[in-house]
Amino acid sequence: MPSRLHPVLAAEVKRWIGEDPPGPGISELLDALSTRLAVIDDVRASDSESELEAFFRLSADLLVVLDEALRIRHLNTAFQSFGYSLQRSRGASFLDLVEPADHETAHATLTSMLRTNEQVPLSLHLVTADGKVRVVHWQLATDGKGSRLYGVGRDVTDQRTVEQRLSQAKKLEAVGTLAAGVAHEMNTPLQFLGDNGRFVGESFELLGPLFDTALAPHASSATKQAARDVDLAVLRRDVGDALVALRAGHGQLAALVQSLKQLAPSDGEAVEVTSVSTLAPVFEDVVRRRGNATITTDFEPIPPIVCDQAALARLLDSLLSNAELAAATHISVSTRVEGDEAVLRVTDDGCGMSKEVQARVFEPFFTTREVGAGQGQSLAVARAVMERHHGSIGFTSEPGKGSTFTVRLPLQTVLDDAELWS
Repeated sequence: MPSRLHPVLAAEVKRWIGEDPPGPGISELLDALSTRLAVIDDVRASDSESELEAFFRLSADLLVVLDEALRIRHLNTAFQSFGYSLQRSRGASFLDLVEPADHETAHATLTSMLRTNEQVPLSLHLVTADGKVRVVHWQLATDGKGSRLYGVGRDVTDQRTVEQRLSQAKKLEAVGTLAAGVAHEMNTPLQFLGDNGRFVGESFELLGPLFDTALAPHASSATKQAARDVDLAVLRRDVGDALVALRAGHGQLAALVQSLKQLAPSDGEAVEVTSVSTLAPVFEDVVRRRGNATITTDFEPIPPIVCDQAALARLLDSLLSNAELAAATHISVSTRVEGDEAVLRVTDDGCGMSKEVQARVFEPFFTTREVGAGQGQSLAVARAVMERHHGSIGFTSEPGKGSTFTVRLPLQTVLDDAELWS
């Protein structure tokens, strides 16, 4: 029997003719058949490897093969979006791609998998070549021998960001609904307080002549004694101060109720429509009323838009107030037309915001000021105003280097008269 028969052919020959050697002609035929079968095997193996390589190369998911030391043996072209290539990364430690805070978790989990051959999911923060951090969810498996680790990773950073925004939006909607209910219930007692406060104040002013008479030097002895008994002069002063404080407190409470109403979901409520050639006069009036010499303006003209001028004026006033509270020595306010949007920017050189503050800056009732010094409503109301305008508000900030708030309004033109441009 020929010595180099294909394994499949050798088994069949043994089954049919046993261990006896075939004749010369049969041996030549078997040799030729073995060669053909070997060629077919090579072609099949090559085709299979090419197909696997194509899938490996074209997959949108991150695919990686690691050895027992967690060195990179292979990775696919999806890693190019992270700034990595097989040529530069082969032989490097996989942990070099992982954010340092996740090193311990990644090393412990991966080495444990190589020992136990378990398949476990794992979320890691990967650092891109340009220093950005992305969240990648991995499905991992081993070759069963502890020498290879195979991973399929999916970048879920954007998905998680969307989920967080949706969650935050739901929370804000719930808070807005609650705020609207509270504001509605507060309206009636607030009106009672305002009306009765005004009545008491006006009545107290009418009593002024009586106070003057009772405290006059020529008043009767009985009147003077009664005035001394109640300390009428002090009482007159203190009641007047209390009425002033009552009016101020009522005004603050009314402003709070109004801001609570603005937090409520709009349910498709339209904004107050105003046709304007440029928002510059509206914003210039806000800056002028603040009387802050550190504010500079650069207003470019914008076409007529559908907007609520009063709401946008309050929005800018809130942004300027926040900049001033950040101890800014210079604040710049500008308007631009960018694409199909009108853009308002407020930039300050103040103390900036930490990451913790940035994460909560638009939350209702969140404030970094002392208790009683602020309601934490201004930026939450600003976001609500922009949502009703179908616009957006965002910011960039760095501790110690200031902040920039950017407001974007859609250019919904209502008039096509070129004379309205300034």
